[in-house]
Amino acid sequence: IAGQAFNPSIRPSIPQGSIETHPAGVSLAMDTDEGQLSGYQVIIRRSLEFFESQPDDVTTNIQGRKKGVRLGQVGIRCRYCSDIPIRLRGRGAIYYPKKLSSVYQAAQNMAVTHFLDACMSIPENLRAELDLERQRRDSARAGKAYWVQACRRLGLMEDEYGLWFSATRVRPASAEGERKSI
Repeated sequence: IAGQAFNPSIRPSIPQGSIETHPAGVSLAMDTDEGQLSGYQVIIRRSLEFFESQPDDVTTNIQGRKKGVRLGQVGIRCRYCSDIPIRLRGRGAIYYPKKLSSVYQAAQNMAVTHFLDACMSIPENLRAELDLERQRRDSARAGKAYWVQACRRLGLMEDEYGLWFSATRVRPASAEGERKSI
């Protein structure tokens, strides 16, 4: 909102104190990925999760970010090191894309800078498989538009401040593996 100081603890369109965030991640992987994407893209999507920023995320400076993160803002992170303190994770473990159309590029950046180089938690056999798939250069049948549609199916929306889960977002999979809307 023009003329107002940035307050990272609140999302402007929601009254302060009314935000409820959920730290559990929501996998980017979907049942339709294998029929639409290359093996490389499928591995990337299985290795990433969407999450809502928590108070620690808001107060931690992320290298390369020009604008602060707001409480509840959705980012993408490596699922293999998500339980490690933010400052101890390898380079490129978290991105906060501002638009749904930017999720694809953020994931590609994470694949190269984080999974193949900096992540100390990814299983080595998966890192090797990802590198092999990357070298194959199989073309994906679906592109960035598929990624945007998948984000929407998972309940994401964007506004001028970034990505957010909509009121009908998909919860993380339960122990039985099913997804539930809230």
